[in-house]
Amino acid sequence: MRKWGRVEIGTVATISTAHISQDELDILNDVYEHRTREIDDPDHWISDLVWASHPYGYMVTTPGLIRRAKEKPDETPRFLIEAAELASDLGLAWIVYDQDGETIEGMTNYYDEQH
Repeated sequence: MRKWGRVEIGTVATISTAHISQDELDILNDVYEHRTREIDDPDHWISDLVWASHPYGYMVTTPGLIRRAKEKPDETPRFLIEAAELASDLGLAWIVYDQDGETIEGMTNYYDEQH
């Protein structure tokens, strides 16, 4: 086996996009998928966190997410507060929101709330 030296490895959880409210999902889609909206405010929850988009949803790094949830709970959407709790409890490095991901007991299922 090849020697790789020190490699940082992080834990990822894949959860359903049903755990993102429709309003916040619309903002993410406008910014990252459609590129029809820009967020210039560095304190906005999109700008303040490290996001990546993929064909079936979004990914967010958790160190900044956990920090934001602790420091700015009143300015952070509920879905991110819940994600920060999940990340903190499970020691996650990333949360992947995927349209085919599982819904997680204890997290708000916004899809069920709308239908």
